Amino acid sequence: MGIGLLLLGNDILVDTLTEGGTGSESSDHDMPSYYPDRLEAGTLNIPGILGLKAGLDFVRSRGTANILDKERAWIKRLHRYLSQMDNIEVYGDYNGDNFAPVLSFTVKGRDSEEVARHLAESFGICVRSGLHCAPLAHETMGTIDRGTVRISPSVFTTDNDMKILINSLRNMG
Repeated sequence: MGIGLLLLGNDILVDTLTEGGTGSESSDHDMPSYYPDRLEAGTLNIPGILGLKAGLDFVRSRGTANILDKERAWIKRLHRYLSQMDNIEVYGDYNGDNFAPVLSFTVKGRDSEEVARHLAESFGICVRSGLHCAPLAHETMGTIDRGTVRISPSVFTTDNDMKILINSLRNMG
């Protein structure tokens, strides 16, 4: 099952991918010519629709700017702490407000996949590791042989989450 959103102008008619079972024109062999019924063959993904609505309601209630500000604040804090550690190298410029709330780093003497596995298995911290589908960026940074660890705190990240991450990396010498 999946969920998504498709915005179309009133005069655009998209070809159907699957057909049958709309519930609104059950006797027709063809899909209706009106939306959303035209693209709704089979049983709707009601849990996905309700989940998407809940997510949109959450973002609207918090505000995208507030969410982004909180995530950037986590990255600035993480950058400040990690930059002071001798065993960590941080990549990127996190001064000002012109950056995505994502931070890449390496632990000296450790492969990025090893660091990610350690964080996940020992502390339940999920990060991405490797080349992140960007080999040219890693060639430029000099990390093509080991990749980086990439973390992106969210609006749900807590102070305790951040303390656990920082302490776990501090002890990974």
